[in-house]
Amino acid sequence: MKISQEGSVRVDLLGGTLDLYPINLIIPNVITINCATSLTANVSIEGNNSNEIVFDSRDYDLIRSFDLYSVQSDKLDSNDYGPLEFLVRILQQFPLKEGVNITLSSKAPAGSGLGGSSTMGCVFYSALCQFLGIDLD
Repeated sequence: MKISQEGSVRVDLLGGTLDLYPINLIIPNVITINCATSLTANVSIEGNNSNEIVFDSRDYDLIRSFDLYSVQSDKLDSNDYGPLEFLVRILQQFPLKEGVNITLSSKAPAGSGLGGSSTMGCVFYSALCQFLGIDLD
C-alpha cells in the first residue's frame, strides 16, 4: 500500500511560535496570525517488506536507510540521522512492524523560515497515521 499526503506551508505574520507550549504560559494573551501559502510539503509512504526504513529527501538530495530496530531504539542522541533526525523522532512514536520507503519533498526552500520543517513534520505525522490506520482527531 502506498499513501501520499500534502500540507500547506505557512507564513507567520504575527507572533510566530508564541502560541506553543510552554511559551503561551509564560507570555500572557499571546496572539499568532499566520496564513497558508501555495507552497506544499509532500510525503509518500510505501511498505517495502523488509526491516529497512528508507528516507528519500528530495529537498536535501539525500537517500538514507536505517534498520527498523535502530530507529526504534533510544539511539537518537547521536548525529546518525543528520537533517532527518526530526522525522526519525516522529517515526519513533509509531508501532512499525516492517520497513517503509518514505519520500519527502517541499516547495519551501530549506532554511527559508517559512515553517517548512514544521509543516513537513505535521504532514509526515498525518501520513504515518493514515498508513498505519490510526485515527487522527
